[in-house]
Order: sequence, then structure tokens, then C-alpha cells
Amino acid sequence: MFKSTSYYWMVVALAFLFLSTTLFCSKSGKVINDDNGTDPVFGDSIIANHIASGDFDVIPSGIVDQADDSLKIFYGHTSHGSQIITGLDMIEAENSNYVQPTIHEISDDLGHAGDTSWVPPTRVWLDEHPDYNVVIWSWCGGCSDNNSAGINAYLNA
Repeated sequence: MFKSTSYYWMVVALAFLFLSTTLFCSKSGKVINDDNGTDPVFGDSIIANHIASGDFDVIPSGIVDQADDSLKIFYGHTSHGSQIITGLDMIEAENSNYVQPTIHEISDDLGHAGDTSWVPPTRVWLDEHPDYNVVIWSWCGGCSDNNSAGINAYLNA
């Protein structure tokens, strides 16, 4: 198990990255670490929340392999966004079963107050690399003082 708070947050980042892509489906319908301690069944999905990092060992190896084989991620971020990559590195170093999927990183800002300069490099990359199937952009802090027009410009880009 991970020994420090920084490991915990890195695992949470990995869990968010992988599990939010909805690839974690199995025939069992197992819910990983539900808040109330029960394991409700929701179809063919494994549902993982923010505390699922303590249950990595229950993720079937086939699902981990599927994520590694099928995820091709375009990830744009500033310095704070590198924490996800650092977390992935730490998890892989801790357990080699968790090999990182293909990730193409660019260092850029997601934009603020309607700035959509992040859109062209994203579209160019996807046009030139149609096998990439996940796009992630992270804000550093620009969302905290953004206005609704700025957020809507992002959502509509």
C-alpha cells in the first residue's frame, strides 16, 4: 500500500484519469469501494469513486491491460498538471502491472476569460493522430476566477 499522502493523491489522480474514461467495465458489475460500504450493482460497470485508490488490487488485470492497450491520451497542462504524470510514474514504479497508456503531453494553458488558443493545437493533433481517443486539459488556477462567459467559451469550443 502507498505510504504517504503524496502517494495517495497520485493514486487518486491515476484513478481519475483511468476510471473516468469508462473503460472499466466487467461482467461482474462490481462497484469498487462505495461510500456506504455496500457493493451495489450497476449493469456491467465497475464504479470507482475518489477513495478507490485503496482497492487497486481488485481491478481485474484484464481491465488494466485493456486501458494500457486502448487509451491514447492527448494531455495539455501547465505545471500543476504534471502531477498526474508524476503520479502515474510513481504508481508504475510501485507496481509494474500499472504500465502507463500512451500519453502525448503539451505544455500550454487551457485559457482564461474566453481564451481558446488551446483549441487549434488540440484539433491539429487529433487530425494528425486519429488513433488518440482521450483528450484531457487541466487548468492551473484560471478557473477559480473565470467568469461564466469564459467557462461557456471553453465548453462551446
